[in-house]
Amino acid sequence: MIVAVPSTDGAAVEPHMANARAFTIARMEDGAVAEVAVADWTQAEVEETALVAFLDKHGVEVVLAGSMGYGLQQALKSAGFAVYTGVSGGVAAALEAFLRDDIEPAAPGIRPLHGPPWAR
Repeated sequence: MIVAVPSTDGAAVEPHMANARAFTIARMEDGAVAEVAVADWTQAEVEETALVAFLDKHGVEVVLAGSMGYGLQQALKSAGFAVYTGVSGGVAAALEAFLRDDIEPAAPGIRPLHGPPWAR
């Protein structure tokens, strides 16, 4: 299984996915972290389609994040990614918590009260 975490220099979980400039990508095998790499994300702004393609290109199946907008959460889930939010602290600790099943999947997103009618 391959897990991606938006990160700051590969060490800390980026609190808001839209601010991510890198993703720590970890391959999990036999209940342990087998391999870790940091992939730069150079988009100036998070665009759902580009981010889904970026994560898919890296073989990601699970995304652990601090927070993310409704649209991005729905785009990731629609593309088949398992999404977990509310993650904070160090990337290594977040990956270990995921392995211990100590992180809950993201609840269904709350639709925004503003924006276009289809998003309400």
